Amino acid sequence: MSAAALSKSADGSTFYSDCRKVLRRLQQIPSLSSFIDSQKVVCSATDSYCPFPSGTNPITTLWNTFRLGSSLCALFNATEPETLLEVDESITIDNLKACKHSVYHFLLGCKNQLGLKDDALFTITELYQDDTNKFLKVLHTVEILLQLMVHKRLIAEVDPSSEDDLAPAGVGGSLAPDPLSSTAQERLRKQTVKELLITERKYVQDLETLQEYMQELQLHKVVSNDVLRNLFANLDGLVDFQRRFLIGVEANAELPPTEQRFGALFIQMETSFTVYEPFCANYLHASEIVLAEAPNLMKLAHVVEPTYGLPSLLIKPIQRVCKYPLLLMQLGKLMSPDEPFHQELLDGLEAIKRVTDRVNETQRKEENLIELKKLEKMIENWNGPSLSYFGELHLFDKLLVSVNDVERECWLYLFDKALLVCKETAASRKANKSTNGKKPLALHNKATLLIREIRTVVPTARNGTYSIKVDWLNSETIISPANEEHFKLWTSTIEKVRDIYKISRLNKQSAMKLSRTQTNTSDILTQEANWNSDDDAVSFIDQQVDNDDDDVSSGIRSFSARSSFGSLGRSRSRSQSTPSHAPLEGGEYPPLSFPPLPKPEASFATQHPGHVSAPAPKPFPQQAFEQSHGPVGEQFRQLHLDGEYHGMDRTYRLIDQAYRQKRSASSPNIHGHSTNIRVRINYHEDSFMLVVPSGVTFHDLVKKVEKKIHLCSGAKLESKFRIKYKDEEDDLILINNDEDVQMAFESRHSQEARPELAMVVNIYVS
Repeated sequence: MSAAALSKSADGSTFYSDCRKVLRRLQQIPSLSSFIDSQKVVCSATDSYCPFPSGTNPITTLWNTFRLGSSLCALFNATEPETLLEVDESITIDNLKACKHSVYHFLLGCKNQLGLKDDALFTITELYQDDTNKFLKVLHTVEILLQLMVHKRLIAEVDPSSEDDLAPAGVGGSLAPDPLSSTAQERLRKQTVKELLITERKYVQDLETLQEYMQELQLHKVVSNDVLRNLFANLDGLVDFQRRFLIGVEANAELPPTEQRFGALFIQMETSFTVYEPFCANYLHASEIVLAEAPNLMKLAHVVEPTYGLPSLLIKPIQRVCKYPLLLMQLGKLMSPDEPFHQELLDGLEAIKRVTDRVNETQRKEENLIELKKLEKMIENWNGPSLSYFGELHLFDKLLVSVNDVERECWLYLFDKALLVCKETAASRKANKSTNGKKPLALHNKATLLIREIRTVVPTARNGTYSIKVDWLNSETIISPANEEHFKLWTSTIEKVRDIYKISRLNKQSAMKLSRTQTNTSDILTQEANWNSDDDAVSFIDQQVDNDDDDVSSGIRSFSARSSFGSLGRSRSRSQSTPSHAPLEGGEYPPLSFPPLPKPEASFATQHPGHVSAPAPKPFPQQAFEQSHGPVGEQFRQLHLDGEYHGMDRTYRLIDQAYRQKRSASSPNIHGHSTNIRVRINYHEDSFMLVVPSGVTFHDLVKKVEKKIHLCSGAKLESKFRIKYKDEEDDLILINNDEDVQMAFESRHSQEARPELAMVVNIYVS
């Protein structure tokens, strides 16, 4: 027998009332009194919330009593069987193995001596699971034994009228109107509690009906298990939660109005309400399955009619979760602000509002996923990337849209990265008119507006007319929602998507800056390691001197010879066979090792990543150097450190190495460093190569690009042409300033397959 069927008593009682009735009957059996008393769960005075009028939790008390195992053996013996079972009252739940051993003997005795069938018995696992669906089977088995004892006249038949378990003081006793209430407000308040209680009981019964139907479908194999999972989602978990919630509602309804704490109930259950999210999100998908499987489902139409009855049951959780805020809001209006639990009720109202917001958001996302799949099929002649490239779909609707002063009715699809403006095809409009259809059948994409190009969003509401003006880089769009609700929704969502994109963009830039800094530091440490070998140092320095730059190279040598860095200059002329740690002229030794180098203050664009350390004399006067060497002095910069390194009784200071000379494109560079960047200009269908300094400014780059295109193609660009580059996600990013230029240059690292070759940056001009 299904759990749903077990929960349906002939008198329409609930799980809470059934547990109280069973507990009251068990208390009539002397051999069970000690077990019940030992497991009685009492809400202590320190508990923040206890809905039970007597302070005793009857459900948990009963559940824990049965889990002892020996209590069930005592119940079995009370039926006066032929052979009694051993009852060990000293066993506690801590000895779980002994408890389960007793449960096993109880089930075996029920089957062999009392003749109970398997469908009337629970399993050991079901007893110890924290699931009301399983505990109902335990309750059903116990009720069979109690009824057997009544039949044998071992216990008295209970008068149903004496078991009016729910005669709630809070709703006027037996749910009847209270004519003696002092005010109309009090009567209305009791009526509101009565509505909450009655509708909650009916709702749980509907869920149990749906659960029984699901179990019948599975039993008769009407549809596959995959269809069942997609049709009913997490129905078992939802029913289990809702029974527990109903216990709290019923327990509160028994209390006097001023002691009822419905707000605390919703606060306590807020986290557990997440069970609604997957079920409600699955509703549209389940509805489509019902239509597709209708012929098969008709086989059990006597349980639930599939074309009307089943859809009406599937939508009840969505309707119910939206009803709770209204009921609590009504209760809050009927409570006096001076009552002790008034603020608690308001907090409970906020809790259930958060629940409904999350449920609605989850359902909206699922609906948008379904709509996205439909859009992929509806949109014709689409030449862009996969629609999933634009990220999550947030909103879609048919609205009046003005693009560049042309107004038309279009379908708008707002994604993470773009706003798609689509128009129904002529054939689609004609088909919709003939069938009164509201959904498009086929669409043409009229515009794809990128979120990153939004400049401003200006909402305007005046005299019942609503508009949202979106200013893009090269266009303007005015969206005209039909009402205030849609106006607020579209405004807030566009602004949210834009802000999220900005934050994402800033995070991406920060990550790239960090990556660039780490690369810088890594290169410095590599050169530091190379310097520890004289041979490597000589080779490294010699590679920086180009034959094409004799003046510069001679200047470097002259500076090395005349300055106190002469030891380093002389080391370059030594034979490569010289031992790496042989003393230099003057008896000086090069440093053997260095501590980790600090992050340079200068930017990557103006400073070579490789440095060498040497004994530091007095700082060389920059002005005097420039006077004696002219342009050569511009190639030297003193790197100021936050601190100095001390070792071998010497003070070492990090100095920028003077090797940022002009290099020809064909010059070898075994270390992969270049002062120039090769840029491929992509202009319409043409492409041109341009070599620029790595530290080129945005202003200079624009001039060089304009000049290159004019010289190579003869085209004269407009004053407001745009330059873009592709980031690691292949998004075209607009270059607006010097930092964007460096970001574009940095992006070449992720696209270079052979680091030993000079790298090329692709830019796109429009």
